[in-house]
Amino acid sequence: MANGKHSVELPVSIQDIWNYISDIDRWATTVPGYESHEIVNEKQSTWAIKGDMGILKKTANLKVEITEWVEPKRVAFQFKSLSGDFVGNGQYEAEAIDDSHTRITGHLEIEPEATRGPMASMQKTVLKKFVPKTTKDITTAVADEIKSLK
Repeated sequence: MANGKHSVELPVSIQDIWNYISDIDRWATTVPGYESHEIVNEKQSTWAIKGDMGILKKTANLKVEITEWVEPKRVAFQFKSLSGDFVGNGQYEAEAIDDSHTRITGHLEIEPEATRGPMASMQKTVLKKFVPKTTKDITTAVADEIKSLK
């Protein structure tokens, strides 16, 4: 499974981070390649994300499920490509540094559904480069959006 982790320190309170990250409608649009999303219920949504992994460019339709809401410090989720190409999970964690500074950390893991054959090997190679960069991009975009709201 390819994974990534990235942290950013922000000059905002942990509660401000929670107010933003606990609302999927606010941060969904910051995901690189975002095309659309639809809330099914408080824990489930569907997303369309245009992925650009070098030679492979396509729109992935995802089912996303929130697996954990821990106010004010964590939102965890899992997702699955509706075409069966990959599965993954991720989370945002917030850690108060002091009353007005917080560290936000994004985590992302993606695994191809195909576990054997030449396509699986190629997908794993591509994901090992794609996931860390995407994790950094998503976390930075969320942090930039939170800063812009202050």
